[in-house]
Amino acid sequence: MKSTSINKYVKNLSPARMLMGGVGLLTGVFAIKEVVKLFSVSSEQEKEKQIDKAIKEEQNNGNPLTYPLAQYDVMADVIEEATDTSGTDCEAIYNVFSQLSNNTDMLQLIKAYGNRWNFMFGVPLGKFSLQQIINSELDSGEKATLNQIIQAVGITIQF
Repeated sequence: MKSTSINKYVKNLSPARMLMGGVGLLTGVFAIKEVVKLFSVSSEQEKEKQIDKAIKEEQNNGNPLTYPLAQYDVMADVIEEATDTSGTDCEAIYNVFSQLSNNTDMLQLIKAYGNRWNFMFGVPLGKFSLQQIINSELDSGEKATLNQIIQAVGITIQF
């Protein structure tokens, strides 16, 4: 019975009212998307501020960056490529992390990686931070190897 009365109601709607309802629905969806985007952007900006603060603290404690800033972007790109849809290249990931010398380097790499899109078979899974991509791509033994590499030089940030 309810579906019949709904059908009657819909049939009695004028095309203009249906159009207005559709426009209202689309406007609402876009508004919600913009609010969600605004919160995620501010969350990302807040994380970046926290990383910047931690980098400054490390530098003030005598731990300067080892490389020019652009090098960390290259390292982040290598990690992204090593975790693409064709499989995980653990050796490439280990090689990147073996180049880091201190917590400042690790923090700058985390910042350079940011939040990048991750795909599975060409389907976007969402944006992942460095921590998230390492956790999703490496098994426990591979993460243990990675942590041994970074612990060997005194980096305290672990995966």
